[in-house]
Amino acid sequence: MSSFYKILASGACIAAAFALNAGAEGDAGFSTGGFTYEILNADEVAVTGFSDPQFSPVKINVPPVVEFGDASYVVTAINGPILRSSAISLVLPPSISECSPDAFTGADEISRVYISSAEQWLSIDLGDNPNPFTVAAMLYVNDERTTSLTLPEGIETISAGRFKGMKCVDTVKLPDGCVAVEESAFENSSVKYFEPGLSLQQIGKNAFKGAPLIHFTIPSTTLLISEGAFENCNKLRTVKNGSMLAAIPESAFRGCTSLYSVKLGGNIAEIRDGAFSGCFSLTTVTVPDKVTDIGAEAFAGCAGLKRIVLGTSVSTIAPTAFTGVNLAEVILKSTEPVAVDAPVVSGATVYVPEELLDAYEADPNWADDNEIAAMAPLKLNLTAAGEPVEGVVSLASGNQLRLSAKMSGQEFEGIWADSQTVMTWVSSDEDVAVVDATGNLTAKAPGTATITVSTQFDYGTYTQSCEVAVDYAAPTGVKISAQNTLMALGTNLALKAAVLPAGALQQVVWSAETPAVAAISADGVITPVAPGTAKFKAAASADESVSSTIQIEVVYAKPTEVTVTIDKEVLRVGDTAQLTATVNSQHASQDVMWFTGNDKIATVSNTGALACVGVGDVTISALTTNDKHIIGTISLFVDYSEPTQITVSNPALSLKIGDTEKIEFTVEPAGAEQRADWTSDNEEVATVDEYGNVTAVGVGSATITGTTGSLVTECNVEVDYADPVRVFLNYTGIYLTVDESSPLTAVVLPAGARQDIVWKSSNEEVATVDQEGLVTGIAAGNASIIAMADADNEVWGGCNVIVMEAVIDAIEGIGSDDVKATAAGGSISLTGLESGTVVNVYDLNGQLTCSATANGSGRAETKELRRGVYIIKYGTRSRKIAL
Repeated sequence: MSSFYKILASGACIAAAFALNAGAEGDAGFSTGGFTYEILNADEVAVTGFSDPQFSPVKINVPPVVEFGDASYVVTAINGPILRSSAISLVLPPSISECSPDAFTGADEISRVYISSAEQWLSIDLGDNPNPFTVAAMLYVNDERTTSLTLPEGIETISAGRFKGMKCVDTVKLPDGCVAVEESAFENSSVKYFEPGLSLQQIGKNAFKGAPLIHFTIPSTTLLISEGAFENCNKLRTVKNGSMLAAIPESAFRGCTSLYSVKLGGNIAEIRDGAFSGCFSLTTVTVPDKVTDIGAEAFAGCAGLKRIVLGTSVSTIAPTAFTGVNLAEVILKSTEPVAVDAPVVSGATVYVPEELLDAYEADPNWADDNEIAAMAPLKLNLTAAGEPVEGVVSLASGNQLRLSAKMSGQEFEGIWADSQTVMTWVSSDEDVAVVDATGNLTAKAPGTATITVSTQFDYGTYTQSCEVAVDYAAPTGVKISAQNTLMALGTNLALKAAVLPAGALQQVVWSAETPAVAAISADGVITPVAPGTAKFKAAASADESVSSTIQIEVVYAKPTEVTVTIDKEVLRVGDTAQLTATVNSQHASQDVMWFTGNDKIATVSNTGALACVGVGDVTISALTTNDKHIIGTISLFVDYSEPTQITVSNPALSLKIGDTEKIEFTVEPAGAEQRADWTSDNEEVATVDEYGNVTAVGVGSATITGTTGSLVTECNVEVDYADPVRVFLNYTGIYLTVDESSPLTAVVLPAGARQDIVWKSSNEEVATVDQEGLVTGIAAGNASIIAMADADNEVWGGCNVIVMEAVIDAIEGIGSDDVKATAAGGSISLTGLESGTVVNVYDLNGQLTCSATANGSGRAETKELRRGVYIIKYGTRSRKIAL
């Protein structure tokens, strides 16, 4: 939304007005929002006034668009008065392009004006009618206050009175295409700074009259300035240029009381009546050489004017040209006497060309009340170090000399005696001598150059020149410089020598004082030969007694790579070899330090001699001595020595089954691998693993064979039974009935012992045993069955046998209480117990066999048991029962 729409939407100052007469309609218009409108066409309307005569808003906010009924209209014109005495602000939407003469009647109280662009302002031509832009102190463009107005491209003319009386802008910039500022365009405006663009040709009558301009530069394109263009611009201080102007018109700068400097264009031919009248700050004026006429009162009232130079073409001076001016000097440059009808100055010294002295002294209009004097011609004088330049100026190269130039002549006498003009200095050959903008001369090189100085004064150019001869300065010293004082073999280093002073001949003679270390060429390039300290001398060729020396350290080149080689392809323990390290550059030191990655595999001496002491992978490193960051490596593998003999230290072994013994052997030489491949010719007797561990597995003889390479060795093994240490029986106790038999099994330990058993009974009247281990019950009682190892009767195992008369299959009613015990079906059951009673069953050795708990009906039943005799306990009672 534009600023004008925002103001329209939020302007409280006319909110009430929107409610007044809304919707009222006339024959050719309507009223809405406090305004009355005239319908111009189907799309546009013009504001014609207020719908309520009593309405007095503070801000007049013309809307860009109004709606009435179903139609929407753009407000493009103001065709009637829209201001009230109460109004201090005026907002014009960008759609407004035309205003009637009475549109802004009563604009005297307006202090703020809001517009969208300079184009809009310029499109509204109010002529001499009331104009809020000339009254308002503040201008807002797109809601931002501005005091600077840049007019848009496309504007060719600032029409008459366009900005007359404007108070809100102090800076105006014209577009480059603007060619004319018409009459009174900025008259009595607030413009202080004016930029005319590149094409301004005409400045109209009174265009800037009364404006507070400070400086004004008349463009070189301006052909015409009209009468009073800058009249009464009492802040104007300087005026210059205007090179295309033919005349300074009447009253052009009249009353410019602050004007102290005027630089007039060289094409001006007339200074017309009153042109500078009342410019009492002017002190001196130079009239261009093309001016012929100076009009009446041209400089009248210029009370501060003390000196005037009249150009060579002045022929007519009005009698009142200098009325009220107390000139001290008048300089007449014309080569013909300037005839006047009456005295134009009095009490002044009038300087004229010497050849016209008599003519002026004979003219009472000049000679009466004035002193006539000969005018010294203008001349540019050249001095060196304060002395006049005569002949050739000689300088040594590098030296400096201060040149000065100053104008002399009548125009530089009196009040201008100490004035300065801009000098331009030029050298004909800057390779020989240069001169800066202030006349400082510097000798550069032997030769000659012409130094010329020129200046512009009074529309003329004045020059002076001198010849400068430059020679070499005598040498006083030599300064040697080098990028560094350390260089490597294989490189070159260029030395530079400067002969002092700088203006001396810059040629030196080089010599090497230590040629064994480094040599030097005629142009100062060092070639190193060997590491060490080199010394060089540079002598001035103009005087070799003037010299200087420098020391340079020559070092080996930096290595970037080290390659390590060996003189053997295959390495074995005990071998020696020679390592060689090659540093990549022939100019680098070939010295290295040797290191081994594992001295248990290989060692290396400081000369690269390698000794192989163990088997495995090893890395050998060579570190350069003059840059210990550069390392070369070689990866080696050291293998075992070739075996020459294998010897077994225990060639015969006597083992018992289960025994294990290692065959001890040695492979020679010591560096050979201490291993062999082992085999047994009878693995049912003895086996052997890869490490030579022999295990006896059966009785007999076996030969163990070890092979390494082509070498073979043997070990004879004899295996016997192991010594028995224990006899293990499958039962330690059994129950039998008379005539019942039960087999026992015996195992002799260890397993490698002979398994032959001798069986015996301790009481054959109770139980017997045959040599197969079958035990038979003979009579009720106890007996021990003994199983003895046949190989050693001291090694035996035993089993207790209990023989009973008969097997009790079922017992009922046992006991003196109400509890009944029954043994049947492989289990024992009890009835008559209290619920929850625990029944424990023990064997005859007192070992708990099982337990049972009485249920709710008082019955407890054990798990299935082996046949035998058991003790049952419940509560405090115990009973014996057979199953």
